[in-house]
Amino acid sequence: MNRLQRPLPQARSLPGLQITFRGLDPSPALRAQVEAKLRKVMKQFGRVPHCHMVIERPAAEPSKAAVYTASVQLHAEERGGWTVAHAQHANATVAIREAFARLSTQLAARGTRLAYARRTMPMFATG
Repeated sequence: MNRLQRPLPQARSLPGLQITFRGLDPSPALRAQVEAKLRKVMKQFGRVPHCHMVIERPAAEPSKAAVYTASVQLHAEERGGWTVAHAQHANATVAIREAFARLSTQLAARGTRLAYARRTMPMFATG
C-alpha cells in the first residue's frame, strides 16, 4: 500500500468525554467542535477527568423556531469539583461556544477564589 492509499489518521478522542445528542442526529462536526473546545479548556485549566456535553433540540412547534440547548458538566479536581454551564441559541454551534465560554469563566473565577481563600485563611493552632 503506497502512501496515497493509506487511511487518514483519526484524531485521538478524549477518554473522559461523553457527548449526548437529544432530539437531533449525532453530528461529526458538532462532536469535533466539542472536542476542540474541551482541548482548549484542558490547555488553560489542566487535566479534566470527566466531561459530559448534552446538545438538545426540543421538538419545535410550528410557530416557533427551534432553540438548541448546550449543557456541559465538567469535573476538574484542581478547580474544586463539578462545574456546570448552559447556553441556548437558534444555532447549535453558537450554543456550544457560549456554553464553553461560560464554563471557562466559571473555572477561572473558581480558581481565583480558591487561590485567594488559601492565601487569606488564618492558620489556627489546635490544642
